[in-house]
Amino acid sequence: MGKPYSKDLRERFVALLEAGASASGAGKQLLVARSTATRWGAIWTMEKRCEALPMGGDRRSAYLEKHSAFILSRVEEKPDIFLHEIVAELASRDIIASENAVCRLLFRHGITRKKRP
Repeated sequence: MGKPYSKDLRERFVALLEAGASASGAGKQLLVARSTATRWGAIWTMEKRCEALPMGGDRRSAYLEKHSAFILSRVEEKPDIFLHEIVAELASRDIIASENAVCRLLFRHGITRKKRP
């Protein structure tokens, strides 16, 4: 994954915009692609923001984490429950989840699905 452009470059771009340059003209002067320059110009016009948004990180687990109490209680009640059974129970409650997402949630809470002798 690429890295965002530096804050210094973005600030110089905004300074050119405020000096009266067009977004594509400022981008050409700073050797930034036209599509990037027009996007930055629109963001500056609407939000007055020139810094990059945070990149990466987990954005999906918070949705399922809200229902972790139910999932963990089901695993506690029935330790040998299958992942697809948990997903089916979640679906009956209108909660969309996959087996992989449930497995990752259990792993985050220290529960492994490996059978121990």
